[in-house]
Amino acid sequence: MQRAQPQRPAAIQRAPQQRAVVRNRIVEQKGARERAQQQVQERQQQLRRQALPQQSVPRQVNDGARNPNLATKRGAQRVARVQATDQQRREVHQRVFGDRQAVRIPRSQLNAALAVGSRIPRRHQLLRFAPALLALVPAYAAYRYLIVDDTICVVDPETYGIVDVIPSSIEQASSPPAERPALALSADQMQCIYSSIPKDQPRSDLHLRLALGAEIPRDVELFGFPEEGLACAPGLAGYRYILVEDDVVIIDPIGYAIAAVVSG
Repeated sequence: MQRAQPQRPAAIQRAPQQRAVVRNRIVEQKGARERAQQQVQERQQQLRRQALPQQSVPRQVNDGARNPNLATKRGAQRVARVQATDQQRREVHQRVFGDRQAVRIPRSQLNAALAVGSRIPRRHQLLRFAPALLALVPAYAAYRYLIVDDTICVVDPETYGIVDVIPSSIEQASSPPAERPALALSADQMQCIYSSIPKDQPRSDLHLRLALGAEIPRDVELFGFPEEGLACAPGLAGYRYILVEDDVVIIDPIGYAIAAVVSG
């Protein structure tokens, strides 16, 4: 005769089922919380995108008779070049590079195309145009500039977009002008010019007679006159100079001809 098995209480029999139900509820509640958090995050991201200001567009400047080839490369936007004549841009290039302390940055550090419409990184510090340059080119009054190697980039300080590019080739790009009149300098002007030239300027090793009209080799580096020298004789703006021993030799950069020799 088999002994009857004792009956378990009903509460004990239901316990595993209840634990399973509780676990399912915990999993469902956890999933619901995660879905709610994800919805909140997506909503916050959407609100942040809506709150972002619209990307500003570099100002457009009427370029008159110019029709430049605007940059369309990646990272550049179509923008009109600032209205400045080649002669004005040439003068700006000459005067900016006449300052031996002008701060330059290497092309490799710019991380942007040297073209109108390109945006340069905001980590680069922009320079203000001197009042004398703004008097020469009023169109640059609202802008700043940056020197990249031998190129001047005129930049909108609000958007950091390039609105004009003045390459070193601007000085040779113009058509040959009429022959210059002889450069006439008084004794006082010569003394003033001589005093304005830095004494630590590199000397040029020329093996030729320093005669007026004599042409020097094209590979000789020419220097722009500092502001002090231009103040002595404004007519020097279109000229360059070299130092040969203790003489300041004034050069016409168009033909590399000697225009004057100033001795101390």
